[in-house]
Amino acid sequence: MESNRHYKFRVDNYPLMKQPNEGQELYFGEGLNYKTGKGLALDLYLKDGSRHLIHYSYLIYAEFETKDNLQQVKIFQTTHMIIIKGYRLEVIYEKIKGHNLEYIKESNPTEIAIADDNEPFISEIEIDWRSRDGKKND
Repeated sequence: MESNRHYKFRVDNYPLMKQPNEGQELYFGEGLNYKTGKGLALDLYLKDGSRHLIHYSYLIYAEFETKDNLQQVKIFQTTHMIIIKGYRLEVIYEKIKGHNLEYIKESNPTEIAIADDNEPFISEIEIDWRSRDGKKND
């Protein structure tokens, strides 16, 4: 097989291969209850030990809001809605927006004492499954 002689591989076109400038956030990161990285899906770890995988290709809409000092990120997908509740969730929202989040996990309330003051803290993840007619399945 012959390669395309007009194709030039340029490292500077790929952000994963470039070193960040001083003051820039690293592309990959890990916190108490999340890990960033390029992926096709987001793995959800719940307190009960179950795991749920949601594929980014089914993402329809997401929103970020603050209510009574508690923040939440809502992820609407074709078959369900995920609500992530906690504190300092702006980073989680931005990473979901760019499909740059590998996993998130619910934390026990006692873990807030060991969480960094600038780090997102996820207190609850709700998953609402929807039927074909768009109504919530109970």
